[in-house]
Amino acid sequence: SKGQYWLCTEQALFSYNRKTGTSEMKLKLDGWGLNCMTDDKAGRLYISNFGKGLCIYDTNSGEYRTLSMNQQGKGKPALWNDWISSLLIDSKGMLWIGTAKGLSRLNTANGNMSNFSGGCLLPDIRCTALTEADNGAIYIGTNNGLHRYSYKTNTVELVDESRPLEGHDISCLYVEKNGDVWMGTTNGIWLYCKKDGKLLGYVHGYGLQSREYKYG
Repeated sequence: SKGQYWLCTEQALFSYNRKTGTSEMKLKLDGWGLNCMTDDKAGRLYISNFGKGLCIYDTNSGEYRTLSMNQQGKGKPALWNDWISSLLIDSKGMLWIGTAKGLSRLNTANGNMSNFSGGCLLPDIRCTALTEADNGAIYIGTNNGLHRYSYKTNTVELVDESRPLEGHDISCLYVEKNGDVWMGTTNGIWLYCKKDGKLLGYVHGYGLQSREYKYG
């Protein structure tokens, strides 16, 4: 958000200078891939250190800290699972953390995890993609269909029309201004039409070269 470029490799974070074309390694981690990253507009990067938790890196000072499921039971709500596959900072400044088993949420203003009943939302469900709609709804792509979280009710529910996608990972999400949700999955591209309550599949034809779409 500050116009700087940051790159993640398998285990390292780099800064990139687009004017000189040079890069510099800023951080070396020991997980199994830095597979997603986002920033909070205050100079902090939130990085998935896959299998080791969430790394919070301060681009101003170069300092970092790690949140892990191993910190559970120490008085405050903790990250539910260290295998993070999706990250999203919504319009309220809340960081949504999709993991191999459940969905956690961090308040970026005070650094506290949300205290959900049971420890997290969607326990035992793999949360693979996240996005926010214009109305503030949070959509969660999983291996068990498309889910939607509402701040008004503080609940998450399955979008019933997405039941045919159960068993296929939803690897990326995009919400149009009219509320329709596009989903890239391991079995084609799908469109949830919110107004009509229909699910349309684009699996064969339409010029598509593959049925399997990667994360992001």
